[in-house]
Amino acid sequence: AYQAAGQPGEAIDALRMAIRLRPGSSRYRLRLARLFRERGQLDQALSVLMELEQEAPEDHRIALERGLVHEARRQLREALNAYQRAIELNGASPAAHYHAGMVLKALKAYPHAAQQLQRAVDLSPDDSQALQQLAAVRALELVHGGIQPSGVTP
Repeated sequence: AYQAAGQPGEAIDALRMAIRLRPGSSRYRLRLARLFRERGQLDQALSVLMELEQEAPEDHRIALERGLVHEARRQLREALNAYQRAIELNGASPAAHYHAGMVLKALKAYPHAAQQLQRAVDLSPDDSQALQQLAAVRALELVHGGIQPSGVTP
């Protein structure tokens, strides 16, 4: 509620209180990490996520959020690794495929980006953003002949 009201500091305090009351709840800590990321407090977000990953290594949402933090830090390889981990844990996550595709696009690995974006569209056909990005990547593939930079693997 605080976050929706534009009071992120109060939202962080409320989440910290909820975490103290329910220390085993990964849901509140994941929300805290997300809020830190949205506020640009990337080191704090990553710290919360790394702690969470040790406790719940099979939760794809944690890997996805870690990817978003690395992407915000412009650490594209680390972001891609995190998105690939999220996909390993839950291959039906359109968000994980979409973000992996966007990182691959930034790395100019257009064929692999197209594969990930196509999977995102397959999983969520009404996602206009994924459809637009897929079309853009297909055009880039045509322009660049599908050449993939060395060292990029999906």
